[in-house]
Amino acid sequence: MKTAVEWLVEQLKEYNHLSYDEQSWIFEQANKMFEEQIMNAHYEGSENYRRQYYNETYKTKTIVTEFRDGSVKVETFKSE
Repeated sequence: MKTAVEWLVEQLKEYNHLSYDEQSWIFEQANKMFEEQIMNAHYEGSENYRRQYYNETYKTKTIVTEFRDGSVKVETFKSE
């Protein structure tokens, strides 16, 4: 199984001319994969505990900005 990061890098290499919406979708999918992988790795406790652990430890917000010159800026912030 690929990690979310490995999958994300593969997608960005394969589809390097994506629109903002397409890039946002890929980042959203990678975040979902990452959340699932963390929750599967942290198998002790109830579902609520695992979700709480993930949210407190890894929850982030990613903002993708596409500029007129075609360049892209990706910013990731830890949610509070």
